[in-house]
Amino acid sequence: MRIEKVTLRNIRSYEEATVSLPDGITLLSGDIGSGKTSILLAIEFALFGIIRGSFSGTSLLRHGADKGSVTLTFTVDDDQVTVHRALKRTSRGVRQQSGWYEVNGEREDATAREIKAEVIDLLGYPSSLVTKSKSMLYRYTVYTPQEAMKEILRESADQRLEKIRKVLHLDKYKRVKENAKLYARELKREIKNDEENLPDKSSVEEKLDSYEEQLGELEEEEAALIDEKASVDTSLDDVSDDLNELEAEREELNELEKEYERVKSRLTTVSQDIKEAKEDIESKQNRVKDDLEEPESPADKPEEIREKQSKAERGVEKLKDKASKIQGELRVIEEKISDAEDIKDRIGDLDECPTCGQTVDDDHEETVTNEQDELIESLQEDKAEYEEKLDDVQEKLTTFKTKREELRERYEDAQSAKQARATYKQKKKRNEELKEDITSLQERVDDKQDVRDEVKKRKSELEAEIQDYKDLQDDVDELKDKQQRLRERKEEITSSLATCKEKQRSIADRLEEAREELEAFEELQASIQRRRTTHTWITEHFANLLDVIEQHVLLTVQQRFDESFRSFFEALIDDEQLRADIDTEFTPRVTQQGYDVDIDDLSGGEKTSVALAYRLAMNDVINDYMEEVRTDDLLVLDEPTDGFSGEQLDRLRDILKDLQASQIILVSHEEKLEGVTEHLLRVRKVNSRSEVTR
Repeated sequence: MRIEKVTLRNIRSYEEATVSLPDGITLLSGDIGSGKTSILLAIEFALFGIIRGSFSGTSLLRHGADKGSVTLTFTVDDDQVTVHRALKRTSRGVRQQSGWYEVNGEREDATAREIKAEVIDLLGYPSSLVTKSKSMLYRYTVYTPQEAMKEILRESADQRLEKIRKVLHLDKYKRVKENAKLYARELKREIKNDEENLPDKSSVEEKLDSYEEQLGELEEEEAALIDEKASVDTSLDDVSDDLNELEAEREELNELEKEYERVKSRLTTVSQDIKEAKEDIESKQNRVKDDLEEPESPADKPEEIREKQSKAERGVEKLKDKASKIQGELRVIEEKISDAEDIKDRIGDLDECPTCGQTVDDDHEETVTNEQDELIESLQEDKAEYEEKLDDVQEKLTTFKTKREELRERYEDAQSAKQARATYKQKKKRNEELKEDITSLQERVDDKQDVRDEVKKRKSELEAEIQDYKDLQDDVDELKDKQQRLRERKEEITSSLATCKEKQRSIADRLEEAREELEAFEELQASIQRRRTTHTWITEHFANLLDVIEQHVLLTVQQRFDESFRSFFEALIDDEQLRADIDTEFTPRVTQQGYDVDIDDLSGGEKTSVALAYRLAMNDVINDYMEEVRTDDLLVLDEPTDGFSGEQLDRLRDILKDLQASQIILVSHEEKLEGVTEHLLRVRKVNSRSEVTR
C-alpha cells in the first residue's frame, strides 16, 4: 500500500487542505498542536471510519462546521483506490454519512460499513475486522500513535500478551478451546439423553417376525382372490359374447320398430294433409265473391290537388310573416308614443333636461311638450297606416285559409275514390287466385290418397316382421341378470383384493417402520459410541493439542520478534554493555553488564530506542507472519526520536533505508529530523487553521 494524497475539509484544525505524500521517507514537521497528527487520523478515518475509543466524529469535525469530509487516494499492488468519507453535525451529534469508493476509475456509492469492508478486502485484512470497532492490525503494522506505543510497554505481561494474540489473530486458539469445551459439554448431554431413550432391541425384533408372518398370510389370500377373479372374468366374456349376438338381433328389431314408427307417423301425416287440404278447399270456396261491382274513376287526381294545397299553404305562411312584421312595427310605434307621453309627464318635475342638459323653465317645458305632441301626432298617423295594412293582410289570410280548407276536402274525396278502385282490383285478383288454389289443392288431395294406400300396405308388412322377434327381450333380460351377478361378484373380489392390498401395505409399512426402528437403534448405538469417542478425544487430547500448537506458534513468533527487536535495538544503541531482548511474554528486557535494568531508569534516548525497536520489530513480525496483508510497504512513525542524539539520528536514517518499505512517513516537531528524510512537509497553524507547505 502507498498513500498518494489526502484531502481534508473541515477536519479538526483544517478548513481545506490537500496533502500529497511521495515515495521514500517524508517528514511531517511542525510544532506541537500544529495539526500533524490530524493528517494521520484523517487517513485512518478514510480507511476504517470512526474508531470507538480512538477518535469520534465530534473530535474530527472542525468546531463551528456542519459538514466535513476526507478523500484519500492510495495504491494497493496494481490497483489505484480513492475513498471518500463524510461527517455531518446533527441534533444527535456528529454522524458519518454515506460516501463512495473508486477502484481503477469505477466508482461505487456506499455506506460507511460497505466502504470499510471494501478497504479491508483490498488491504488483505481478515474479514472479521469489518464488524469490529478497532483495527489493531493497522495500528501495529502501519501507524501506532506515540502514546499507544508507550502504553503497550507499560502494560502488564498478560495484557501485552493478550494484545499480541489479538494483533496476530492467535486469540482464535482460545476461542476454539472455549467452543470445544462447550461442544464437549453438549455432546455429553446428548449421549446421556440418547442412552436414556434407547429402545429395547428384543421387542423390535419380535415385531419384525410377527409382521413378516402376517405379510405371508396376506400374500396367499391375495393369490386365491386373483385366481377367482380370472374365472369370473372368463364367464363375463362368454356372457358378453352372447349378449352381443342378441344385441345384433335387437338392432335389427330396433330398425324395424323405427321404420314402423316412421310409417305410422307418415300415415298420420298424409291423412292429416288430406284432411287439411279438403278443409282449405272448402274455406277458399266460401271466400270466392261473385257479386263484385267496379267503382267509377275520380274526377280529380290527388297529386294535382296536393300541389294546389302546397301553394295555398305557402301563401298562408307568407301572409302570416307579413302580419307578424306589421305587428312588430305597431309595437315599436306604441312604445315610442308611450315614451313621448312619459317625457311630457316628467318634464315638469325636472330641474335639468335629460336630453339636452338645459335648465327646465316654463318655456323649455312648453317647448318640450309641443315637440312630444308633434311626435305623438306623427306616430299616430303611422300607426293608423300600419293598422290599415294589417287589416288588408288579415283579410287575404282569411281568404287563403278558406281556399286551403276546400282543397283539403277535395283531396280527401279523391283519395277515397282512388282507394275504392284499388280495393276492387285487389278483390278481383284475390278471387282469381283462390280459384287457382282450389284447383291445385284438389290435385294434391288425389296424390295424397294414393300415397296413403301405399303406406297402409307397408305398415301391415312391418307388423308381421316385428311379431317374429317377440321372445328376444326375455333372452336379453336373462343374460343381463347373469352378467350383473358376475359383475357384483367381481366387485366383491376387487374390494377384497383392495382390502388385502391395503392390509399388506399397512403391514409392510409397519414392517419397514420396525426395520427402520432397528436400524435407528443400531445407528444410535453407533452414534453414541462415536460421540463418546469424540468427547474423550476433545476432553483428553484436543485442548492439550491446541495449547501445544499455540505455544509453538507463540514461541516461533517470540523468537522472530526477539531476533528483530535485538537487531533494531543494537542498530540504535552503540553500547556493548547495554543489551536488550524479548522474553517469552513479549516483554522488552534490558541488561547492562549482565544485570537487569528497569526501563524507567534508562535515559530518554534509550527509552525511545526501546519503544522504536519494539515498534519496528512488531511491524516486521506481523508483516512476516501475515503474508496476505498488503500494507507491508508503508510505515508511519509518530514522534520516533524523542531524546535522540545526532549519532542516533544517523543510525535511524540507515535503519529506515534498510527497511523494505517504499513509503515511510515520520511525524515530529524536532527540526533535527529534517536531515534524515528525503521529503519535507511543514505543518503550521495560523489563526486556528492548519496549513501544509513544502
